Amino acid sequence: GFVVIHHAVLGTLDPSAVYNHPEATAHPFEWALIHGGFVLAASIASVVAWRFNEEQSFKDSLTHLPNRRLFRDRVGHALARAQRRPATSAVLFVDLDKFKDVNDSLGHPAGDELLTTVAERLRVVVRPGDTVARLGGDEFAVLAEDMAGEDDAVAMGERLLAALAVPFVLRGKELTVGASIGIAFSVPGDTVDDLLRNADVAMYKAKSDGKGRVARFEPDMHAAVMRRIETENYLRGAADAGEFTLHYQPIFALRTGRLSGFEALLRWQHPTRGLLGPSDFLPVVEETGAITTIGSWTLGEACQQLRRWMDRFPQAPPLSMSVNLSPSQLFHPDIVDIVTEALARARIDPANLILELTEGVMVNEGPVVVDRLQSLAALGVQIAIDDFGTGYSSLSYLRRLPIDILKVDKTFIDDIADQDRDSTVARAIIGLAQTMELAIVAEGVEHHEQVAELRLLGCDFAQGYWFAKPLHVDGVGAMLSIATLNDRWLAHVGP
Repeated sequence: GFVVIHHAVLGTLDPSAVYNHPEATAHPFEWALIHGGFVLAASIASVVAWRFNEEQSFKDSLTHLPNRRLFRDRVGHALARAQRRPATSAVLFVDLDKFKDVNDSLGHPAGDELLTTVAERLRVVVRPGDTVARLGGDEFAVLAEDMAGEDDAVAMGERLLAALAVPFVLRGKELTVGASIGIAFSVPGDTVDDLLRNADVAMYKAKSDGKGRVARFEPDMHAAVMRRIETENYLRGAADAGEFTLHYQPIFALRTGRLSGFEALLRWQHPTRGLLGPSDFLPVVEETGAITTIGSWTLGEACQQLRRWMDRFPQAPPLSMSVNLSPSQLFHPDIVDIVTEALARARIDPANLILELTEGVMVNEGPVVVDRLQSLAALGVQIAIDDFGTGYSSLSYLRRLPIDILKVDKTFIDDIADQDRDSTVARAIIGLAQTMELAIVAEGVEHHEQVAELRLLGCDFAQGYWFAKPLHVDGVGAMLSIATLNDRWLAHVGP
């Protein structure tokens, strides 16, 4: 408006001060409007660019939810309002449980599609005034203000879990992903960092308790978080310091009682906490990305140790070595070369190596999974599915993929001698393996009654405390020495 008035008035009184061509000088009012139009267009473009930049700065580009920066700002405003008018606010951290499996097996486009669908489901569940944000990766958060009480926030968390428990359809596959949720409630004196950290701590507690659940923040959870941070710090130098070691659990053939091989189990000789089992550090190893390096070391060391035993006890029956392979290792582009090198260095027959995979890897028989497993099978190694029955059990991948062995999880073996549901599942798995001509291994065998029942059912192999606990390399050496002296390679497996 200013430009139009200024150019019209001044263009009439002193045209040369405003215009520099005859057409404008002859029609000052018309050109004043034209100049005003240019200024208006430039202003609109500037506002649009500003709003676009604001959108980029405060919104997640994939889901269009508020991002971490905007979410922190809204949490700060909620805490400020709570100081003036006391009310209960809650932050819920939502972390997907199986997002990495989907991303690795179906690819990043499928992962993006999953995240978009998750965002839509979260928006539907929360109240109109609540804020749903994507913090990054597969982490989401909800800010719920003016809650009637803590139980209402927990109820909201349960509704979020139920919404995410409904199967997703991605690339023609129906997949169940699930989530773990941590809840923290605002208390006087809390900062934004305090509240977000507490919700994050509670979420990790939900994951460590078995996933697929809601956990409220409790002050004593901080100790667990500090231990986790300490574990991460120690992990960085543990491999270089030679603190990782392997224990070996013997596996016996049930029909003959003969020793058939060992499963290599990773242990960490922690400098302050002593000997740690996999559950104490493997989740951190996975998250830090160190699993590929540590897994390659485990594979190579297990193969080398088998060669040492074969050289030391040449009269021993043929023994196999089972090594766990994580999903990250399977999807590593060099995994076939890594296995080939381990076999070559140890000079062992590929048939003596068994690679154990969890069912999570089989979330989709996509081209990567099929290619990796077929390439590994082509080397001559055996492929086993560990903890069968606890994850993505499907007849399709057993039929289509080069699987040789099923390992029945301990939870199904515990009550196999009883007539309950778990024993029925174990019997069904054994029957399935026999029908498909797959070898079957029972894990966690601890009682004579279990051994007797497994033999009657025709289970091929078993491992567990009834036979032997996982042994250090010296313990295995002593066991093999005694067996050599007595010419006995048998375990007592009952009548």
